[in-house]
Amino acid sequence: MHLRTITLAAVTCSFGLPQLRPQNLAPAAEVAIFEIHPGKTAKAEVDLRFGEPLGKLDADASVHMQVYEYPAPKEAPDAERLVVWYFPDTWEVARVDVRLKAPMPADPLREQFGTRILSRNTPGGGHEELYYPRLQGLLFQSNASNASASAVSYLSQRWLADYYVDRFNEQINAQHNDEARFAADKAVLIAPDYARGYVAQGLYYRKIKDYAEARVRLLAAANAGSGPLAKSSAHLWLADLYLEQDHQVAQAEAEYRKAIQEAPSSADAHLRLGQFLVNQKRQAEAIPELTRAVELEAGNMDARSSLADAWYDQKRYNEEYPHIKALFEWVESGGAADNPRRRNVIYRRYAETLWPGHGQPQRKAFGKPQEALATYQKAAQADTSDTWALFVMGEIEREVGDPAKAAECYRNGLQRNPKSFDLERGLALALLEDGRYAESRQAAEDSIPLASNAAAYQMVQAARASMGLRDKKQALSWLHKAADSGYKDRHYLTTDRYLAALQGNGDFKKILLRMP
Repeated sequence: MHLRTITLAAVTCSFGLPQLRPQNLAPAAEVAIFEIHPGKTAKAEVDLRFGEPLGKLDADASVHMQVYEYPAPKEAPDAERLVVWYFPDTWEVARVDVRLKAPMPADPLREQFGTRILSRNTPGGGHEELYYPRLQGLLFQSNASNASASAVSYLSQRWLADYYVDRFNEQINAQHNDEARFAADKAVLIAPDYARGYVAQGLYYRKIKDYAEARVRLLAAANAGSGPLAKSSAHLWLADLYLEQDHQVAQAEAEYRKAIQEAPSSADAHLRLGQFLVNQKRQAEAIPELTRAVELEAGNMDARSSLADAWYDQKRYNEEYPHIKALFEWVESGGAADNPRRRNVIYRRYAETLWPGHGQPQRKAFGKPQEALATYQKAAQADTSDTWALFVMGEIEREVGDPAKAAECYRNGLQRNPKSFDLERGLALALLEDGRYAESRQAAEDSIPLASNAAAYQMVQAARASMGLRDKKQALSWLHKAADSGYKDRHYLTTDRYLAALQGNGDFKKILLRMP
């Protein structure tokens, strides 16, 4: 259930590498508007300058921004309103869009801004162009070639660098390594004091297995001037390098802890340290870190999974339950839709909390047998290779006194895996309890070649089923074979209700004499 979901959309970058900044490249220029300096001005200052926001807008989830709308200032009669984007980690202005009352011709504005480096469609059918080295942009209500600008944008270096790192993510995931590298380099050139571009560079070199250069770029990110989440991410990736390439556990732990120091509110940093501690068999230390990750990000299902596992390993089942329940509810609402194995495991773990069964009297049942059965059924449907869920369903049906349904569960499992000893054993017992002795004996006999060290026990089950059929001769034959195979449980043979009719039989007594 441990799935690492680190994405570059959660990182940032800075600390310039001199060789990456050609001397003839004009530096990016953040342009102020209405005393707002993108990349520097904080939300509190904007609120004081323009008053309380008119409202909060829904941002494209891929950009991870907080977006607010403000009235236009009086000194801007052509402006209808301002839309201000904020970085969620620093609450500094990322971008300002000045929405115009009437569209303006775009060409005179283009001539002022410099080189157009980006032209793309936007959600809702619009279009935008972004410029360098003056970090400005034009917004259009449509993507028509002759459209007039409906808004003028003022960008921070970090906002534009983030765009290129997002492009890096797309390209690296598509295995377009060269294009990914160029995108990462552009992010560094645009915002040389921002950590996220350096992290992307580090991940590029990690991808091509140049680990020495990857470490250089990640160290640059860790020492950058801005981007706390990206700097934290750099420490996390450095920790991975120490573990995977150098096997230096102490150095890796130090980097995980630096990641938390850099961004104490990063759920991912606490999660990764917690997972590291679990792998080091230090569950007691891991639990506070994993708990903090869940507190910071209740919807982080990797953190929930890791914390549930840690509580389970500690046999703290009451503490495990709320996290397994949250995972179950997540899966029920469509979570892990592309990961049937994960859905299966979550369903199974939740079903176990609902009804641990009589075999675990130390555990509290948080539900009823029928609820557990329904959940195990979902587990079996999620992963059609799973036979364990069907086996446990059979065990529960036997436990609640319905051996016929139990036999059906075992048989469904055997359709998936005909060579499962556990399923054949369970089937033999369920059929015996249901009075279907011939079928039970056949299942017991079928299980013997699969039984390994338990073959003698299955021979006894064949004997019990034979007695159900009132076939003493066959029963005694199986008991002799069991004794020959090392069976020694004299008490079981003398107290079993199916074998009771053999108690006075001389041949049976001889079998018992062979046992302590």
